[in-house]
Amino acid sequence: MGTCPKKGRFFSSGRTLLCSEHFRSEDFDRTGQTVRLKDGVVPTIFNFPAHLQRPVATRSTTTSRRAEDSLPMDLSQDEPQPNVRRKSRKRQGTDHPYALPACPKAIKAKLNGASASVRKLQREKTNALARERRAKKNMRALLEELKEKNLINEELKDKLEFYS
Repeated sequence: MGTCPKKGRFFSSGRTLLCSEHFRSEDFDRTGQTVRLKDGVVPTIFNFPAHLQRPVATRSTTTSRRAEDSLPMDLSQDEPQPNVRRKSRKRQGTDHPYALPACPKAIKAKLNGASASVRKLQREKTNALARERRAKKNMRALLEELKEKNLINEELKDKLEFYS
């Protein structure tokens, strides 16, 4: 995957991967057992977060806005059409679940969810460490009791304490 040094455009290599959400349903050959892309198709569906989108010049008059809305939406052409808004048929917000949403409220919600997960994991870690300390304390007490009852000697007690 890379960009063309002259035009700054994307080009694919033999190792380029792109998920199927970037292609229209008619771009797929569904005959046979394996679903494949048809020859010559290019990805046309992109829904970038707001901070990654190029600004789109908006029309100022009603007539020019109507003219823009009536333009054909053929996104499979090699050359992108300037000032043509692309309408995504996929979910709004981000292309992928790992990308940040464009809306600040959604980002805040995602951050709050991640923070809650971190707090839960920290609590679980603290509880696990406390269980480990209790188990070691119980083991030392048990070994001491066995030594006092002369069921084990001092050397064995020390070795068992070392490994517990």
